[in-house]
Amino acid sequence: MTTSIQPPDSWQMSDRERANLQKVTLYNSVQSLSEIWPLAAKHYNQTIALHDPHAKPEVKFTYAELNEQIQKFAAGLQSL
Repeated sequence: MTTSIQPPDSWQMSDRERANLQKVTLYNSVQSLSEIWPLAAKHYNQTIALHDPHAKPEVKFTYAELNEQIQKFAAGLQSL
């Protein structure tokens, strides 16, 4: 008999995660993980968020670009 692990209905921050997140003023109003990327994109806009020099071709995204890609990916998942 196999037992499958079911994912939670929604992700919930632990008290420790919430306390650490509130130390960062930018994120003190965040209630869910999905709210972080738009805030980071607005605040850090053209700062490099992701850089993989080992990928072929090299991958580099600013916070604004990464947020856009995350939004597109999320929309694609929702359309399934």
